[in-house]
Amino acid sequence: MAATKKSANSKRRKALEPVRHALKRLEREGARLLARTRQDVTRHLSASQRRALTNLLQQARRAGSDVDQRIKRSRREFEARAEKAIASVERRTAHALTAAVKRLRQATQTELSRIEERLKRLESRGAARRPQAPGAKQEAPPATPPVAG
Repeated sequence: MAATKKSANSKRRKALEPVRHALKRLEREGARLLARTRQDVTRHLSASQRRALTNLLQQARRAGSDVDQRIKRSRREFEARAEKAIASVERRTAHALTAAVKRLRQATQTELSRIEERLKRLESRGAARRPQAPGAKQEAPPATPPVAG
């Protein structure tokens, strides 16, 4: 049970891997763009404008860290929902397969019972048709082993 749970978790994680890579790539590209913009702007500003820009950048960093935290929280929530959905699909699939196997097993047992009954009838017909010599011992028909089911 533990091994199947681990493999199911690894499959779920692999399914979410492209989303993780895309988010990381977006984060890297955003950081690069911000750094390049900061450098370009500081080249063209006066001292007072630089102070104002520094304040603005500090606010942007705080907002950026807030956004990062929200992204991480959203990612965790998304992964949790995705794992729940996958687990639900797995449970429903297992339930459906179990029911199908039971039906197949029942059909097989029913067919075996019918075949056994037919074989008994054929054996009794065959025994009734065979003429017995006077004074000869009557042989018992071969015993059929019980069918396990």
